[in-house]
Amino acid sequence: MGFAHPDHLERVLTPTQLVEWQVFSELEPFGERGDYLRTWMLAQAMVAPYQKNGSPGLQMDQFVPGIEPKRQTVDEAKEILRRFAGKE
Repeated sequence: MGFAHPDHLERVLTPTQLVEWQVFSELEPFGERGDYLRTWMLAQAMVAPYQKNGSPGLQMDQFVPGIEPKRQTVDEAKEILRRFAGKE
């Protein structure tokens, strides 16, 4: 975002805007995490025509070590929506 240190954002962004960015980054990952995810998806697409039917395909942790998709629980999703709506 063009700032030297993320602490500066506390003075610039409202809590609602910060939550919006957090939600956005979960829906549309950006930066290094987004690069890893896009590379993994591209690899899946390239391998898919050569896989046997019913094959599970490339798993993210097989292709990008140390990165695993986090399954969000229903309670976590509700909490994010509550914070987004300002009902903390």
